[in-house]
Amino acid sequence: MTEPLSFPFQHADTAITYTIGAPPGDWTHLHVGADGGFELRSTATAGRQEHHFSGTLTAEQINRVTAELRDGQLWASEHVRKRGPGEPAARIELICAGRSKSVELWTREVALVPAFHRATAVLVELIHDVSGGVVLEPGR
Repeated sequence: MTEPLSFPFQHADTAITYTIGAPPGDWTHLHVGADGGFELRSTATAGRQEHHFSGTLTAEQINRVTAELRDGQLWASEHVRKRGPGEPAARIELICAGRSKSVELWTREVALVPAFHRATAVLVELIHDVSGGVVLEPGR
């Protein structure tokens, strides 16, 4: 997508996904649909047990996330380091009206790219909220 993203969600098929990590290590996957419905799965938990959460976000939670996704700098984020051996990725994707836009960095890069780090911080805060603190995902 090259034009500005419009929020709140205007299409029934709009979704946001956030994925960080990969098996056999800790991983977290969050999917939020246009209606605020979410699915969260993660092994970044005490004992590394997989947990699953689902429900509906509040308007305030959706607005916090979408405010960060409006930042054009997020979508221009690029790798700043070479991938370390076995290093997993962090990925944010927006799907809207049949089109998608995504950005992916290696986990060690997240803190080095300000727009990506800000978006990740909001998503990780949301993950902690909706899991009641069960998911310990640090966002790297």
